[in-house]
Amino acid sequence: MPGFVAKSDNEFVLESAQGQPVLLRCSSEAFEILKSPNALPILSTASTNLLRISVARPSSTPNARLPVTIAALVQRSGELKLWKKDFWVSTTRRGLITEWAERILDLSFQGGKGNARALVQSIALPILESAGLSIEVYETQHAKHGEMLAQDLLLDFDVIAAASGDGLIHEIINGLAVRSDAKQALRIPVVQIPTGSANGFCLNALGLENGFSIPLACLNVIKGKRLPLDVCSNTQGSKRWFSYMSLAAGLMMEVDLKTEHLRWMGDARFIYGFIRGGKLDETNGLHLKVVNGDKALMIKQSTAHRERQRSQTNTTGDSQTEAVVIPPPRNLDPNDDWVTITSGETKRMTLRDLEKANWKQGDGIWYIYTGMQPFVSRDLMQFPVAIPGEGLIDVVVQSTISRTQALSSIDGGPEGKPFHLDSMHYYKVSAYILEPLEKGDLLSLDGEAIPFERITVEMIPKMATTMTLTGCWPAVEHIEKGFKMVA
Repeated sequence: MPGFVAKSDNEFVLESAQGQPVLLRCSSEAFEILKSPNALPILSTASTNLLRISVARPSSTPNARLPVTIAALVQRSGELKLWKKDFWVSTTRRGLITEWAERILDLSFQGGKGNARALVQSIALPILESAGLSIEVYETQHAKHGEMLAQDLLLDFDVIAAASGDGLIHEIINGLAVRSDAKQALRIPVVQIPTGSANGFCLNALGLENGFSIPLACLNVIKGKRLPLDVCSNTQGSKRWFSYMSLAAGLMMEVDLKTEHLRWMGDARFIYGFIRGGKLDETNGLHLKVVNGDKALMIKQSTAHRERQRSQTNTTGDSQTEAVVIPPPRNLDPNDDWVTITSGETKRMTLRDLEKANWKQGDGIWYIYTGMQPFVSRDLMQFPVAIPGEGLIDVVVQSTISRTQALSSIDGGPEGKPFHLDSMHYYKVSAYILEPLEKGDLLSLDGEAIPFERITVEMIPKMATTMTLTGCWPAVEHIEKGFKMVA
């Protein structure tokens, strides 16, 4: 075929519809389709964006040529869009292109607001179907419906993709966890296609710049690599919930739950709630099983984790996550090794607790926020030294500050700058107990409302499974007076 010759195993020559030669070229960084050596490429995209190369089967009437459909994601106006085009190959070379496509796709896999239904149908499904995935769609009809579906699903699929905000993932994990075959069910990866307000899960899996990208989230469904997901057990008396993201009391609870009527604002509703919110007026007791309460040491450990992650190359594909036994629920009681913080003057703290918590007697609590991943929304990296997978819970206790100070901290939210405030007390714990010493309001658990009653929270490391494109979580780098996520 004049005009092009495949010069390496990573190149292949096809024909255009008009019979002109075109060259397919793939490396670990890029995939290109060229119509002539000196012309602009027909297609140029990252190799990880290659979705599928499918070759038609020969019909009963032999043809001289067979169509080869190539599907990929490409950047258009700063967004990933689906690109799909047919080329042609002779029947005698069908086996060669099939073998080449399988090898090249293996190479590319190693590289580098009430409108969910419309977004799924217009963006997500065309991409997933173009990659040849067999898809079964379930549409939730009411609260807890996702939990009910997860309890009854047949385990004959490879991944569960929740087109939603963070709440539906909470429901799915809770549904899988109560099954009789929970150990097997929780080995199926759960991922997010971001169609909600905060999309914290995708922000932490794909990075701040890509956390709201539906096409890239679909690429994670297609090509993502498995990794374990830490989950917390939350026990109130005889009730138990599992959480993967956060628990909030006080201001941050109000931001989560008392702005539901403002969903039309997107994630801007969280800023509005932050400005309008109040503090934890009740007297509360917080008991912490502290592993680390030194911010400087946390930064040092986070930096060491990032350096280890940078030096390691994932060449083995998916992490083979092992089934984890879920311990029975329990209501813990703190002992002398725990640190206790109480707000207000009603119940005074001991000198030992004041020293260990670096707390001031009589200080009020503006909010309590606990989590296991850095971002809770695009505007707030609340837990910048959280290391997903380390088996610890990051706990923030923000003492009462002036409204002026609070407003000035908003600008630094995406960079995690409030971490450096003296009034923001930060701990890494393996378990904690939160109890209202007077009548409580509500708690926000992964964005879902539960009663503010005495609650015991314990970490269950690697209980569930998820995926990211690299097989690891984006790391967070400490910069001057702030932090930056490095995808």
